[in-house]
Amino acid sequence: MTRRKLPTRRDSSHTRFEYNARVYNVSASRFDDTRLGEVWIDGAKAGTDVYFVMIELATVMSLALQHGANPDQIRRALPQTRSGKPLGPLGCALDALKGPA
Repeated sequence: MTRRKLPTRRDSSHTRFEYNARVYNVSASRFDDTRLGEVWIDGAKAGTDVYFVMIELATVMSLALQHGANPDQIRRALPQTRSGKPLGPLGCALDALKGPA
């Protein structure tokens, strides 16, 4: 599938999530049809290893979304507890974007 880019100027929604006792901010932009098209994760101190991991996670996730990946399938493929709670930061971010179950 070819990449479907978001417009240069676009609305974004913002929420927070907690991972490893730290609070992170996640921003999401959507296509006109409301499908998730981009995520941005922020909250780690700039220049730290965690900061760069979050940037890379968000970039790869955004590219996957822009190539048609399903965020729910990605979320279910990530490590989680037996009850379905995410174990990593990307899973936590995707849960936060989805909202309450």
